[in-house]
Amino acid sequence: MKGIFTAILVCAVSSLLAGPAPRRANPVLAPVPKLEEDGYDWNGRHEAIVREQKAINPDLVFVGDSLTHAWGGVPETGLSPQRRTGEAIAAKAFAGHRVLNCGFGWDRTQNVLWRLDHGELDGIQPKTVVVNIGTNNTTPTNNAGPCSPAEIAEGVLAVCDRVRAKCPATKIVLMEIFPRWTPGHPGRAVIAEVNKRLAEAVKARSRGGEKIVLRDLAPALLDDKGEFKPGVMAGDKTHLAAGGYEAWAKLIADELK
Repeated sequence: MKGIFTAILVCAVSSLLAGPAPRRANPVLAPVPKLEEDGYDWNGRHEAIVREQKAINPDLVFVGDSLTHAWGGVPETGLSPQRRTGEAIAAKAFAGHRVLNCGFGWDRTQNVLWRLDHGELDGIQPKTVVVNIGTNNTTPTNNAGPCSPAEIAEGVLAVCDRVRAKCPATKIVLMEIFPRWTPGHPGRAVIAEVNKRLAEAVKARSRGGEKIVLRDLAPALLDDKGEFKPGVMAGDKTHLAAGGYEAWAKLIADELK
């Protein structure tokens, strides 16, 4: 019995001397190219952006995942007309602006970091960049494991930092992660925690003069019970319907003023 207690004591002392376990490297900060299949040529879309962006000389750029991809516009790669849900809305709301769409279906923060590190936004200085990324980081697959809200928030902010490094004078409009699923779904709590962390970080950065604003589309999408309002969400309760893009376009148009 004495030997057992001695062994336990030795293990306890060893743990104290060793200190806390090292924090794992945040996977959403490690730039990687395409991870998921979403029915389009991921590499071809990236190459088109790098090839065409200087000729477009955009003053407004959207950076993100499938929610951004569905704005359509330039470059015209990766989406059938049926999936360009926001295209007609964007053409009207952002008329007079030179718009570049850097949205890629199924992208996570680590995919966006790779794209930015490999030429997207190089050589251009848009007035405004709208960043909407992170929702796919809340959805683990065989290609990308689960992440904590703290890790996801860190990844989203890293994307903003990359944009800032490429475009020093640009106004960054960071979107909170849009609500998904139904009230009570555990993913809602994850998104809420990520958004809380983003709000705290942006507030702290603003005190240091960082030119970034955080905007929340949830009030335009949800009723007071947390249910989606009619016409704003697709049937999968993840992607926006036309009404959702109309609300988002109004929010961005207000920022452009």
